[in-house]
Order: sequence, then C-alpha cells, then structure tokens
Amino acid sequence: MTTALLLAFFIALFGSWLLIHFAPQLHLIDRPNERSSHQRPTPRGGGIALVAAVLGGCVALPGPLPLAIQPALIAALPIAVAGLIDDRYGLSARVRFGVHLLAATACVLAFRGPIEYPLPHAVLLPLAVLAIAWGTNLFNFMDGIDGIAGAEGLFIAAVAGGLLAASAPPVAAALWVIALACAGFLPWNWAPARIFMGDVGSGFFGFLLAGIGALTVMQGLLELPVWLILWGTFLADTGVTLARRVLRAEQWWSAHRSHAYQRLSRRFGSHARSTLLYAGVNLFVLAPAALLAHAHPDVGGWICVAVLAPLVLGAWLAGAGLPD
Repeated sequence: MTTALLLAFFIALFGSWLLIHFAPQLHLIDRPNERSSHQRPTPRGGGIALVAAVLGGCVALPGPLPLAIQPALIAALPIAVAGLIDDRYGLSARVRFGVHLLAATACVLAFRGPIEYPLPHAVLLPLAVLAIAWGTNLFNFMDGIDGIAGAEGLFIAAVAGGLLAASAPPVAAALWVIALACAGFLPWNWAPARIFMGDVGSGFFGFLLAGIGALTVMQGLLELPVWLILWGTFLADTGVTLARRVLRAEQWWSAHRSHAYQRLSRRFGSHARSTLLYAGVNLFVLAPAALLAHAHPDVGGWICVAVLAPLVLGAWLAGAGLPD
C-alpha cells in the first residue's frame, strides 16, 4: 500500500508541475473576469494530474479494487473528460448535468455488492443517483479560491479512510490514495495558486467522493450521517448560497462569487485565510464529530444535525448567496 500512496502523491506533484509549464500550449489558461476570485491568468486543468495520480495509485494497490470503489472510479472518468472539454472549449450547464446524471446512474447500477441500507431499492437507488450528481456539482461550486477544493478532498478522503481502516481496509487504502493525490496537488494550488484543478479535477473528485460515499452507505460500511458531517462545510455553504439565489429568482447554476468562502476571502483579503478557516472547522469540529457519530450510530443523525446547524447559521451570517 505504501507504494501506491507514494505513487499517487508524486504523480500529482510532478504532473501538476508539468501542466503548469504546458498549459499555455494546451490552451488551458483561466483568465480572470468580473466573477473570478483571482486577478491574473492562471493555468488550469491540474485535475489531469489528479486523475492520473488516483488511477496510478489505485492500480498499484494490492488485490482487486473493492466493490465500493470500482464503479465510482470507472464512472468518474467520463466526468473528468466532460470537465476537460469544459475547461478547454466550454459546455452548457445542461450538458454537464446530463453527463453527471448518466454517470451516477451507471455507477449505482454497476454496483454488485450487498445492499444493507433499510430502504426499498426503488427509492434508494434513485436517491443515490441524485446524491452523487449533487455531490459532483457541489464540489465544483466550491472550487472557487486557492486550495479549498484540494484541502477538502484531502480531509474527506483521509478521515473516511481512517474510519474504514478496521472494517474495510481495501476501501480505506483507496480513499488514502485519493487523499495523497490531493496532498501532491496542494503545494501548487495553495495561495497564490500556480495552477487550478479546473472542472476536470473538481468534477472528478466530487463524483468520486460522492460515489464512494453512496456505495459505502448502501453497503453498510459507513453511516450516512458520518458522510454528511465530513462534507459539512461544503454542504452548508452551498445550501445557503443556492437557497438565497433561488429565493431571488436568480439562475442558481450561473457563475457567481457569492459563496460564503468567496465573501470571506474578500473580507480577509486572502484566499489562504478563508481556506484555513474551512480547514480548521474540518479538523477541529467535523473530524471529532464524525468519529463520535461513527462510534455511536444510534445518535449519529442527531450529532449530524447538531454540527450542521451552526455551519448553516455561520454561512448565513457570512452572507452566502447575497449579491456583491
């Protein structure tokens, strides 16, 4: 397993460095506009290195990929391709979401493991599809300042892997590969970022983490409240932002910079401070809460509510969804 983890880290690290140098020739440059949170042209498409890192690390793992990993990883590849096309040429929101739904459906239908979740399959499977598609878009929405998406991917994958280490070691190993890929990318993406992961990376990671989350919940490996807690900062920020935009009859899918993390980065005058705030909440609030919810699944739902409610309030007070 150590070889696989190191491989994922170094592919992401050196792959991102290569993309920084070749992005202009590949026409993968993000040029700032009035809705951007950065101020200078920056290479994007760093997600190409992240996809390669996750694939390389997973291939190097001993034994076959677990049932909770393989469908999500395979179905995430067309998401990455669609994201790369969007980074290079642009795709409509309708086309992107259609690809997300189709890939999520394929992921759920391809799952061949035991389903332990206490819901009829006719209800559970469509809910899983929608959850995966939503997680994909949520991760993309939150990839708007330096370091925040990479840090979130590292956190979710590392902690989820730790919680599964005893009960499902192969699943934990694959999650740690994802975490190490994020760790290899972060030095180049930390403020001031030298490269962005782009839609190819944010879509791939959002789909992969949401897919693994849905499949592990269906399989009874990790409880739903635990996954919701781990995604807590992103869920609260996006939920409040979209709710406010919908209430104002705005096109909620259109580009904007009114998320709480974006408003905080402008208030602080720093991407790094906003990202560190989210990372601090993850480490000192959400990680212990996830451990507690996993240890006491009978009250996991209440722990989830107790943790997410203040995050929603915090996003509201930070002005998530308000116009500039």
